Amino acid sequence: MKKYFNALLAVLVLLPFFSFSQTQNTEQEIYTLFDEVVGTDNTGIYKGTEYQEKYKFTDKKHPYFKAQSFVIGSLNYEGELYFNLNMRYNLHEQEIILKIQNRNSTNVIIKLFKDKVSGFTIDGHRFVKVSGVDSNNDNIFGFYEVAFSNEIFLLLIKHKKNKTDSYENGFMYAEFINAKNEYIILFKGNYTQIKSKKDIIQLFPKLKEKINNFYKIKKSLRRINYNQFIIELLKEIKLTKLK
Repeated sequence: MKKYFNALLAVLVLLPFFSFSQTQNTEQEIYTLFDEVVGTDNTGIYKGTEYQEKYKFTDKKHPYFKAQSFVIGSLNYEGELYFNLNMRYNLHEQEIILKIQNRNSTNVIIKLFKDKVSGFTIDGHRFVKVSGVDSNNDNIFGFYEVAFSNEIFLLLIKHKKNKTDSYENGFMYAEFINAKNEYIILFKGNYTQIKSKKDIIQLFPKLKEKINNFYKIKKSLRRINYNQFIIELLKEIKLTKLK
C-alpha cells in the first residue's frame, strides 16, 4: 500500500532526502501519518532480527553513538522513508537498532539489515552508506556522518568504538572506547581517505601553501578538535576555489 504514496510524493516532493525545506516537512507528515494509520509493525521497516546485547557494559562506556538511550531518528530503508523512530546506532557493531511498538503495545527491539539501509539521521546527525563499489576502494565502506557539505565536496566521518574487557568484583564487563575516526572527502565523484596533511595537498595541489599555513595557524585546534579543524580547513579551501 505504501508504494501508492510514492506516486503522490513524486509530484509533491522534488528535493532530496532529508533536505530542510517545507516540501520535506510535507513528505514527513504524509509518511508519519501513514505509519500511524497502518501501524509500524505492518510496514517494511519491521523486517529485521530480534536484537539482544552481546556484552555487559557500564552506562558510561557503552557501544552506541552519542547515547545509550533510544533517540528520535529517521531512516531510508529499502527505498522507503520513515520518520520519528526510536533508534540507537551501535558503533562497535555498526548496527542500527530500533524500538518498535506493535499493535499489542509491546516494545520490540530489532536490528535492521544493513544492506537495506541507504541513509539515516539520529539525534540530528545525518549518515549515508558508502559501499566499496561506490568508493572504488574496499577500505572505504559503511555508514559515514555527513559532517560538512557544499557544492564542491563532502566531508564524511566514520565513527568507531573499540571493545576492551574489564574485570570488577569477579565479573567481566565490556568497555567501549572511542576509536580514531575515519575521514573521507568526496570530490569530483571520487572518495579519498584523509589520514594526513599530505592527502589533502594531493587533492588540492595548487593550494599547498595555503594548506601548510592553515596547519601552522590552527595547530592548537587540530590537537583539541580535529573534526572542527578539518571542517574549517575545507571552508577555507572552498572560499579560495570559488574566487
